[in-house]
Amino acid sequence: MMNPIKWLITAARNHFKNQAVPQLREDILGTLKTDFLSGRLVTYWRKESLQIEPGVTTSEISTFQDRYKVVLPPSVRLYFETVNGTGDDMVGELLYRFWPLCELKPVEEELSGVDGFTYSDRFSYPQCFVFADHCMNCWLYAVKLTSDPNQPAPVFRVTASDPPGEQMASSFSEFMEQYLADPRNIL
Repeated sequence: MMNPIKWLITAARNHFKNQAVPQLREDILGTLKTDFLSGRLVTYWRKESLQIEPGVTTSEISTFQDRYKVVLPPSVRLYFETVNGTGDDMVGELLYRFWPLCELKPVEEELSGVDGFTYSDRFSYPQCFVFADHCMNCWLYAVKLTSDPNQPAPVFRVTASDPPGEQMASSFSEFMEQYLADPRNIL
């Protein structure tokens, strides 16, 4: 059975193939995929009986972007417009928590002065913002955000140790795909 998003992309390309219409742009296809992914995420969290936080407003996104001088790429933006994390709920037996937009902060800030301790790897994740954690901050997940709205937003595991954590996915969408396929994929 073909993946539904691949089927949709193939059908759209075939529909426009012989017409004098510009080819579908990759950013439009990416938005379709991200929208589909967000729907799957909501379905998964509902099965976990989570209280899903409603998405944020355009104004809240603008405030965050202005504060940190970044632009949320389409996949990250759509995620926060659809859901605003899991609140204080942790997801499943693996205890993931996805943070609301108002709690996102640069890794450097999150790892500085925590419980009176400053972590040595706090500068190892430039331009990365913590958006989720595993098992009450045993480790964190951070997404790279820049002023370029077209950058893929890679995701890193932040271990607060030496050596620093590693890149988990080349994009935010890829990370969420891994998580939805099996939450153990991101351990």
